[in-house]
Amino acid sequence: MAWTKAKAATVTAMIIICMAGVSTGIYIYPAARGPAAELKAALQIKKPATGTWSYPSEKVEFAMLHFGSNRANAFPILEKTVRGSNSEARKQAVAAMYFVGVPARPQFGLLGEPSPEATPLLWQILNADDGELSSLALSSLRGIGFQPKDIPILSALLERSHGSKLSQKAMTNASITQMQNLLARAGDDQQLQRYIPEAVAETIRKNPEAAAPFISSVEDLLDDANADVRFGAACALAEYKGVNDSKVSTELTAGLKSRHDDSRPYLNTEGLKQLMAIEALQRVGPDAKPLIPALLEYAKSKSINDSLMRELAFRAIGHIDSNLRNTMPDVDQALKNDPNLKNAIQSQANH
Repeated sequence: MAWTKAKAATVTAMIIICMAGVSTGIYIYPAARGPAAELKAALQIKKPATGTWSYPSEKVEFAMLHFGSNRANAFPILEKTVRGSNSEARKQAVAAMYFVGVPARPQFGLLGEPSPEATPLLWQILNADDGELSSLALSSLRGIGFQPKDIPILSALLERSHGSKLSQKAMTNASITQMQNLLARAGDDQQLQRYIPEAVAETIRKNPEAAAPFISSVEDLLDDANADVRFGAACALAEYKGVNDSKVSTELTAGLKSRHDDSRPYLNTEGLKQLMAIEALQRVGPDAKPLIPALLEYAKSKSINDSLMRELAFRAIGHIDSNLRNTMPDVDQALKNDPNLKNAIQSQANH
């Protein structure tokens, strides 16, 4: 149960849920005369005193989807709202910016071309002084997807999130200089510690050739004096460099062996490192076979009382070497419980 909460709390998601009570709020506004009017009305809905609230709210999300292939037309409405004085509407608009900035994803109802203005505005918000809006802007940017040129900024955020000072080499990067406000606020930010390595890995995975000129900014962190920074860099580069790279394998193995204190709150740093190491190795897939012994040692450790963490480790082992499910019941059961695997099997059956 604890790590279910941990995952929900630490994984950055497009929709941020705020529990204000136990009842569900019901929101009513005048019937809209089209997507634009519907969106304007949805953005102005007040946050209820009780019930479940999200960013973006369901009403805003539905309004965005109703733009269809003309979703880029929603950008001026969102931009005007972001620059307005209604704080709740501003947060909704920043969260909804994902819908106008992300490339087309027909399977999710996102049609047509995105607005080219959405991403620059989100970066501007991210570097402003409003912490709440910055968090939502980061979520929207993650959904849209970072570009290879953003990797140095992500590297600097990873370094600063652990309280480290940026190196002189990093400070010579013009884009980092432009993000000083954001970097100044990033110290000891666990959300960034959790999320940035995944963002870097995903950005490299999408276009390794375009990312290649920028990857050195992350590689430099493998030699950082801060062990947590080195670990984050290893998670970010595991897919790209592979676990045969001694620096990467050393840090991931150390992450698995880090102390797990069940008596501490579920967001303790060491437990988070274990989760991130497991996920990084699962993303690497079959090429991570050299570290299966380390995963097995972790999964079978008597010091691990969290059944979910144990199952995640066995699941990662199964993704790395599916043949092991034939000889290891724990691996087989973990794969059977994998929701992604179940969905993939069901999808194949339907076709």
